[in-house]
Amino acid sequence: MPGGSGTGFPRSPADAYAAVVGPAIAELVEIRAKMAALQAREATLLALCDNAAATLAKTENHPDRGEFAHRSLAAEIGFAVRESDRATAHKIARAITLVKHYPAVHAALGRGKISQAHANVICDAGEVIGADVDDATLARRAAYERQVLAVAQEETSGRLRPIAWGQAETQALRSLDERHRDAARARRVVLVEQPDGMTDIIATVPAIYGKGVMDRLDQIAWVVKNANRNAEGDATDDSGSSTVGDERAIDDRGLDEIRTDAFVEMLLGSDPSKMLTSRGKGLPRSRLEFK
Repeated sequence: MPGGSGTGFPRSPADAYAAVVGPAIAELVEIRAKMAALQAREATLLALCDNAAATLAKTENHPDRGEFAHRSLAAEIGFAVRESDRATAHKIARAITLVKHYPAVHAALGRGKISQAHANVICDAGEVIGADVDDATLARRAAYERQVLAVAQEETSGRLRPIAWGQAETQALRSLDERHRDAARARRVVLVEQPDGMTDIIATVPAIYGKGVMDRLDQIAWVVKNANRNAEGDATDDSGSSTVGDERAIDDRGLDEIRTDAFVEMLLGSDPSKMLTSRGKGLPRSRLEFK
């Protein structure tokens, strides 16, 4: 019978669901494996091209130690695949790290055992181990690769990230305090234009300050939100009818809106002449305190 199960009876909804979803998932798994294999091949080709650029620069004795050759390569590849030079250069750098430093991860990607996202997490976390090729560094990197690859084949890239960070830290070339001192010198604030007349303000700061800022904004938001709720309660009598006129505006902002408004108001409303500079020794203590 058309639409039947082959037994002469109509298929149940569960059987119909399984008939569609089962084969679809199997094909999706196959597609992801093929995508991973292609991404591994792309990394191989990018690393191969970079090596060719380095060889050319060395053979021709370029005075800039190959910088122009590598930049030209990124521009050439970027033009061919319609990507920016910067994006292409970033991909080349990642490909080199994957192919040269983590060959087992690269091979697993080629077999479809992990995704590109897994490979990126492993390479990014492994930066703290260092890029040297001495025996000690090679041994530390191999131990890290072996540990995280076993996890990567069983977990999502999101769950892998903290595990990879932890494993890399045990093999790190420099201590966390040393790396933090250097990283803090890269703190900055940037403005990113967004559609509809909006912007993102992105501040890169030491984690303790970032969490402190967010905690302060959370406190302010809840103080304002609770005050708004109390005001709404005062504006209504026991019968539920309003005791004030329509002229009383109710603040209906959400917590995210209040946090953002407080962030802007505190920055634009502060007096720069009264702000202290700490010269890297920590921020001056804020006078705002919320219970």
